[in-house]
Amino acid sequence: MNKITSTLLILLAMGGSSMAMQGAGSAADPAAMDIERPTYVELSSEEKNKLIDELQQLLGNGVPLDRQKILDRDDLNLQDKFKQKSADEKNRILLKISEMRWLKTLYLSNNHLRQVPDSIGNLTRLQWLTLSDNHLRQVPEWISNLTQLRTLALSRNQLTSMPPEIANLTRLHTLTLISNPLTSVPATLSDIHTLTELYMENLPNLLLTGPSPDQWGRQEILRHFGDRVRGLSTPKALQVMPSTTTETEVYTALDQQPIRINRDTFTQNRLPDITVDHVFDIHEILQKLTLILTSLNFTDPTKPAYMEYETLANDYASDTRNAQSMK
Repeated sequence: MNKITSTLLILLAMGGSSMAMQGAGSAADPAAMDIERPTYVELSSEEKNKLIDELQQLLGNGVPLDRQKILDRDDLNLQDKFKQKSADEKNRILLKISEMRWLKTLYLSNNHLRQVPDSIGNLTRLQWLTLSDNHLRQVPEWISNLTQLRTLALSRNQLTSMPPEIANLTRLHTLTLISNPLTSVPATLSDIHTLTELYMENLPNLLLTGPSPDQWGRQEILRHFGDRVRGLSTPKALQVMPSTTTETEVYTALDQQPIRINRDTFTQNRLPDITVDHVFDIHEILQKLTLILTSLNFTDPTKPAYMEYETLANDYASDTRNAQSMK
């Protein structure tokens, strides 16, 4: 076994616990869930116009509604239209919108919404829903009612979690989660087989691996969705090296990493016996090493038992060099 393989295998073995694969959670079964979905009843033109008039009254004349677009294209765009309203006024507006059950497209972005009433889940014909640029902390559970959705935009909120019932959105093509404090996503997301675009830029709190089998982190998401994920990548300082990388280049990169590692991650792990038969692709080894490094504590020297990365390199990389040179 050459020097680079030996060194990387030692590092991989020590970080093995942080690379442990988490099994995907089982899909939410809509048939097994007692979800009461309202049956859509076609409204007359007169009834639709009456609802539009009532919504216009709640919004005020300063926010003119595009009646023709609402009626002909089933499209209501209220982006940035009522963010100055009080919480009570916003709730009345949303309740009125929930009566417009013919809608297929609804934009509610940038209205400083902290919550959305359950009645919006009655809009079961929606195919496009935008709730970006608000102050939502959780994805509302009623989202699972909107089984016709093709696009769901939730970017730039304060989301910390998502319900596993999102798997009910079996026609979803595009999901945007950009700039949220999410630490993981439900593994049931993998059961949405129509999902072709998953936007996940700027998710600084997203864990490398999920905290449990039914919650996925960065590693599981990338493994399952591959190039369908947009913006979810390894930090620039730890980009994967090409398979042609030389031993000297690897050691140089290791020695220069300006990061800190919590040594507790390593000390409780027994180093398994790894033979050369396990090694098929040096690029894959480097990629796994990258994932290990990105999962550890780099930034908080106040936590107990942290160590600088240079110390790790000296402890293991240099010792491996010496050991190999004696063979």
